[in-house]
Amino acid sequence: MGHLFFLFLLLVALFRFHFANSSIESLASVIRCATGLDYFRMFDTYNSYGCWCGVGGSGETVDEIDKCCQTHDKCWASSTCSWFQKYFGPTYKFKCLDKSRHQTTLKKRSSEKHRKKKDQSEETVKGVPQCVWDEEFDICAMQLCSCDRSFAECLAKLPVPSAKRECDGQWRPVEDEKPTEKHKGTKSIDKAAK
Repeated sequence: MGHLFFLFLLLVALFRFHFANSSIESLASVIRCATGLDYFRMFDTYNSYGCWCGVGGSGETVDEIDKCCQTHDKCWASSTCSWFQKYFGPTYKFKCLDKSRHQTTLKKRSSEKHRKKKDQSEETVKGVPQCVWDEEFDICAMQLCSCDRSFAECLAKLPVPSAKRECDGQWRPVEDEKPTEKHKGTKSIDKAAK
């Protein structure tokens, strides 16, 4: 019985290690580089946004953010990667241009974070993601990095929404924020689309 428990723990550890080094983690890192958003805010903001953001996607796009997600989904679909490769590997290398400024600001932000009030928004630092190829070049990794870089740059051009647009066009709050009048009808994202 002890051997089975040890084997179970080993499998869990391997899965967690692999997922932490997966295509999804690479995508999140590239988006973080381009937008400056931390991983939790990024997930809360863009996952299940509109008709195309998150796993799967269909229907008409609801705004420019949703168009970025649709383009990314179609880019991944046109790649030569298998479904498994798209979500669980291979990882790719990229660099975030202006990285020294980016890392210095992140360190400064994390030390100041404890002093800031919870409702105060943090300054976002944007970088420019660039795919890096070496002798261990993989065509699937190259395709995924190219798709992810374009997606991150698309998101970086748009204002970060304070509410999610549902597929039917309705707004729902992000991070337990209550919808306000600005979430109904015209919003800064809608203005950017025009």
